[in-house]
Amino acid sequence: MTIGHLISKATRRCAVLAPLGVVACALFAGSAMAQSWPNATVKIVVPSAPGTQSDIISRVLAQRLQAVLGQSVIIDNKPGADGMLAVEAVIAAPADGLSFVNVQSGSLTIAPTLYPTRIRYDPERDLMPITHTVKATFILTVAAPSSVRDIKSFVAYSKTNPKQSAIGHMPGAAYLGALVFRAVSTADSELIPYKGQPQIWTDLLGERILAGIEPVGGAFPQIRAGKMRAIALLGAQRTALLPDVPTAAEQGFAGVEADAWNALFARAGTSPAVIDRMQRETVRILGSAEVKESLLKQGMEVELSDPKTLGQRVRDDRAKWARAIKEFNVKAED
Repeated sequence: MTIGHLISKATRRCAVLAPLGVVACALFAGSAMAQSWPNATVKIVVPSAPGTQSDIISRVLAQRLQAVLGQSVIIDNKPGADGMLAVEAVIAAPADGLSFVNVQSGSLTIAPTLYPTRIRYDPERDLMPITHTVKATFILTVAAPSSVRDIKSFVAYSKTNPKQSAIGHMPGAAYLGALVFRAVSTADSELIPYKGQPQIWTDLLGERILAGIEPVGGAFPQIRAGKMRAIALLGAQRTALLPDVPTAAEQGFAGVEADAWNALFARAGTSPAVIDRMQRETVRILGSAEVKESLLKQGMEVELSDPKTLGQRVRDDRAKWARAIKEFNVKAED
């Protein structure tokens, strides 16, 4: 039986329930939709290549969703265009509750301001929030042998050795975070762009740059291996991955927050009953002690929420990064 048939059936039943009021009919229709969903293969679009953290956590979720939904759940990797291709793919799909995107936050919070002529969607108009999946707070890293131990010693070193105090960063939120960090800390550091974390590590360990601003999850294996040290967390709270590393605010540098995250969204127009079921199942799966511990060992800290909280996070972060882009006159090519 198709969802269309079930909706029609629910509509007829609502006619019977009409004396009980509109609310009763709406609840019945939503329940019918939730019970019938999904009626075909579910797809989770990932904005990065296989083997990346977004891909790994999406596959963990997909594998366990299959068991409870009774349908195949597949991963569709669509890297490119700063994650915008993945978002566009879900928006172009029917609003039938069968396509979702585990999107990286920058595609919703930075891209609208940075790429106003290239972006083909409005995050708040075209997507329905479901839940966060993982956090990607940025950290300030140095090579293990470095004498720099915290932000204060980093700033002091940069004042006397400005040519040896460069900070490596990747595009997007990492770059914006680096700009904010340099402004707030007053460090005398050149910002050097890199395409990826491995390139940062090469120059960091080769002493061609003093520090890196990078996602904690990607840097975690290098830190655990004793090759690098994290001297500050550029987020609002400490991370379970590195619980002993203080935030910038704890070190006396308030206002340095460069949080990123991944979250699950569906196309606007998707049934609220489907959104609710997907949120509940995702929170149950990723929130289990077994899954959280397994992902933490791989450098991923699970972060979960409800649709309302996630929607507000998009609005808040979008406004925050828009201010930074304007303040530092950041262009798309930076």
